[in-house]
Amino acid sequence: GESILVALRENQTRKSTMWRVSHDGRTRKQITGHHDAFHRYIALSPDGSLLLYGAMEGKDMGIWAMLPEGGKSLPLVVTHPGHNDGPAWSPDGKRIAFASTRSGNHEIWMMDLDIERIKEQCKFLKSDRSIMGHIKLKPLGYAGDYRIIDRIYKKQVSETYYKWDQYSLNNPAAEAVRNRKQF
Repeated sequence: GESILVALRENQTRKSTMWRVSHDGRTRKQITGHHDAFHRYIALSPDGSLLLYGAMEGKDMGIWAMLPEGGKSLPLVVTHPGHNDGPAWSPDGKRIAFASTRSGNHEIWMMDLDIERIKEQCKFLKSDRSIMGHIKLKPLGYAGDYRIIDRIYKKQVSETYYKWDQYSLNNPAAEAVRNRKQF
């Protein structure tokens, strides 16, 4: 390829960064939008369209997916309690192998993937049709926040991104919005 992916972690701050570096080392670009607490093992899909990495969520390690240019990430393999790490793609990009402690032992697990579906789901973060996308994009600025609050109160989900809207609605922040007292 024309470049390699590099994951770095600073010992003092424990902050992690990802970089795309040209094969000759002359150009480099930081890949942003991932977890600051990502751990290790970044894996680019065979077609170069999806990036997987392991990140800490609280005390648990999970595998997350994002587009290779960066941006927000989607949880792909997150179990509680558990440690899921070290994703490795099959040559055809239809499966990943990864290490997991979800059974109580360190084991290798296999998972079927549909790259096109995951890439489409990553796009929800760039669409105001999803709750998380609306929050991220703020298409109407702060004056439009009433729309997202209304969707959270009514537990409205989009047809296209219903799974991720459900994920958003089950978030503690959304629950806090629904449970706030009226004045």
